[in-house]
Amino acid sequence: MGKRFLKAENVTFEEIDLKDTICRFFIQLKRSNGKEYKLKTYRFKNSEFEDIKNTVENRLKEIIAAGNCFTSHYQDLKEAEQTKLMEYLRLENPKHLTIATVMVVGIHFCLRGQEIADLALTQIHFGHIDGQDFIEYVQGECKNNKATIGVTNFEPKTVKLFPFSDSPKDPYLILSKYWKFRSELPTNPDNRLFRSFKKKNFTGNPLTNQAIKAPTLRRHLQELCKKVNINKKIGLHSFRVTCVSRLYNQGIQDQEIMKLKSGHKSESSLQLYKRVCLEKEKAIDNALQLKLDQKENNSNQNLPLLFPNGISIGNPSNSIISINIGVHDRKRSLKDMATTWKSTFLNPDEKK
Repeated sequence: MGKRFLKAENVTFEEIDLKDTICRFFIQLKRSNGKEYKLKTYRFKNSEFEDIKNTVENRLKEIIAAGNCFTSHYQDLKEAEQTKLMEYLRLENPKHLTIATVMVVGIHFCLRGQEIADLALTQIHFGHIDGQDFIEYVQGECKNNKATIGVTNFEPKTVKLFPFSDSPKDPYLILSKYWKFRSELPTNPDNRLFRSFKKKNFTGNPLTNQAIKAPTLRRHLQELCKKVNINKKIGLHSFRVTCVSRLYNQGIQDQEIMKLKSGHKSESSLQLYKRVCLEKEKAIDNALQLKLDQKENNSNQNLPLLFPNGISIGNPSNSIISINIGVHDRKRSLKDMATTWKSTFLNPDEKK
């Protein structure tokens, strides 16, 4: 927004519209690289603009505290949704195998969307210890460690994936299968794990030697989600949200999630990734419910008196009164209901 635009003759909004426009401007403003500005970096001489900025900043803090932050706007995959998607995938299909592998590394290694696309061969290691096979992921450069890469005391995050079953769709076996095809390709300077795949009528290796980018992976993922009626905002970053949310809902402590999986540096940043499952919400709500004596509660219930037009009310002599309104009466005003109450229950002298 240049100085020319801010001249008085160029501003034709009414005051209330201008406030709304500025609020929307703050929320949608991006840097040239696509990243968001932080509101606290803005400085205005005009006190009214400063008030608008502070109002929007406080509102964003409320949204974050409520768990509705749009900075991580991709939704998580529930366990039933992940199962449905995995059961649909046919691993002999190159596209399906690629997305299954993306799901494995995204969830089990708790990777960001761009980390999935940039995942290099050198970050994946096969190991064996105490009779147990495993695949280990070693963290590369990411947004949280760019300043510390190369420092002698820097310790990259490492995450192990172990075999769980003999099923062909076991995460360990899926990643192993994709790795086998990828390792057969000629060496490439970019050294990325995920490559584009052959569409049809292929023989031998289903992968090509051309790297596949994040938008293409995201598009393929969303197409397959629609096939199984997962109609929510899903992207590569959804797998990181899924990992943190599922561990949190299973009672894993924040510090353990940060250390062993996500690599977050603070619990406040981890909080943005948590999605409380419905079962846990119900359990929390049930813990706050009063355990009333059902027999005592039922003893106070008498036959209801009838209002006109389907409205019923419990015995008015009781201390607890419940009102049930028929569907066709919901649009009645409170004034009409008060009039009906008077005509039904009050004595003629009291009605006056």
